[in-house]
Amino acid sequence: MSTRHGWVAFFALVIFLNIVSVLPEKASAHESADPDITVVHISDEGFIPEKVTIPVGQSVRFENIGSEEHWPASNIHPTHRAYPDSDIKKCGTEEKKDIFDACGGLKEGETYLFTFTIPGIWKYHDHEFPQYGGEIVVTGEASSTAQKEKNAPYSFSRLWTTLKVWYMKMVYTLMPGKLARDLSATSLIDISEDEKPELSYWLSILGPQKVMDQLLAESYKDGTYVRNCHAAAHNVGRESYALYGNDIFQLCSAECHSGCYHGGTEAYFSEHGTAALEKDLNVICSSDLNAFFSHQCLHGIGHGLMAWSNYKLFDALEACNLLSKGMKSCVSGIFMENIVGGLSEDQGHFTDYLNDDPHYPCSIVPKDLIDDCYFLQTSRMLQLFGSDWKRIATECHKAPEVGRQNCFTSMGRDVGGRIKGNPQQSVEACDNSPLREERRWCIDGSVRDTFWDSSTSQEGIDFCAFLREEEEERKCYNTIFQRARQVFSSKKDADAFCAKVEPAYREPCSNSVAAFFKK
Repeated sequence: MSTRHGWVAFFALVIFLNIVSVLPEKASAHESADPDITVVHISDEGFIPEKVTIPVGQSVRFENIGSEEHWPASNIHPTHRAYPDSDIKKCGTEEKKDIFDACGGLKEGETYLFTFTIPGIWKYHDHEFPQYGGEIVVTGEASSTAQKEKNAPYSFSRLWTTLKVWYMKMVYTLMPGKLARDLSATSLIDISEDEKPELSYWLSILGPQKVMDQLLAESYKDGTYVRNCHAAAHNVGRESYALYGNDIFQLCSAECHSGCYHGGTEAYFSEHGTAALEKDLNVICSSDLNAFFSHQCLHGIGHGLMAWSNYKLFDALEACNLLSKGMKSCVSGIFMENIVGGLSEDQGHFTDYLNDDPHYPCSIVPKDLIDDCYFLQTSRMLQLFGSDWKRIATECHKAPEVGRQNCFTSMGRDVGGRIKGNPQQSVEACDNSPLREERRWCIDGSVRDTFWDSSTSQEGIDFCAFLREEEEERKCYNTIFQRARQVFSSKKDADAFCAKVEPAYREPCSNSVAAFFKK
């Protein structure tokens, strides 16, 4: 090689080394030039790593290394409120800097930095691709300046709403027709989505369950689904928590893809955080609730935990294990949410734990949870097969022995839900069960769904009166007597209920139900 060529090669090498030295270094998932910053990469397949643990006060930099835009934000999608004081509606305001929310998609190479000042387990997701999520575990204790005030000042607007509610309740009592007229002139979906002050008013007048019923009714026109009510239900849950506290988990319902439960869970975690998750879960429903309403409360928590965990089934089940009692009720909410919420892709909720196999995920859960899984599984079979009760009964018959009875009970519950007020058709649906014992399990599930609260007690009585086989009739009455003890609150109501049953069962009803309220 000539000297001239040698110098050319030398200068080329120097130039190359200088270029390399200024190229950005592709850091690993945890590497950062600043030791107080942890890096999480966002690829087009999700977050890397999905879970990191940091001390309180440390920052996390989310860096997009994918080709698509990605938007990291606090759970629960789509409102982003689980991290205290976060809310997607604060994007574009002066409060944007204080919320766990990138408030927009990051292009390739762009980053978002957030400092976690509150200890706890903080779930998050990609708003652009909500099926991808992660978890930040923040250890240590929050500084005094980071502690959130639990009791917000009682505002003048809330005081005015309280006085208005008190007055209007008297008016509606005296003029019941006015309530119907006022409600028909109001769109609760519009009020709820916009979080107008009237939402608090109507929740106070009607209660969360009736508001949810109205949201669902407004979602349909002439039997056709015309409007999604999930976002509105989120706000119903959030405002209901402000009005009713922990009771929201028994007052909500699963309509509108469980949005009320989701909003209530967001509000709870936003107020309490998740640093003491085990302690908090064990006090939410620890009141004077009887077994039935305690189950409803814990079931609602299960719905919320599933959404909070980004529909990671086994993460949510692990959270239920923190409960000292009522774990099974919590689990039932998780399995239901997996079915009714996990497929609402129009709201960005995705689950990896449903497919065309009518027995999945019951086929992969631990053995001690198989029966709990099957207690809801026919709701998935309805999605796959429609109201083909013969096909559903055939699949329940194939279920493992440990889950078979609950599968037929689940079928009966779905029969009761689909065939309201018609005992004959309900029994005919259960007649598709291959074995007589399986038929009885189905009928038992149907009557339990028929008589759900005090307002449907007559439907339960009518169902039992329709049955002609002595053993089925006796079991049916035992079921509704047990439910009556749970839903009635006075001996007067119990006596009125027993007076309506068939003469042959009035004395057993009095001994079982009315006598219960003498204690």
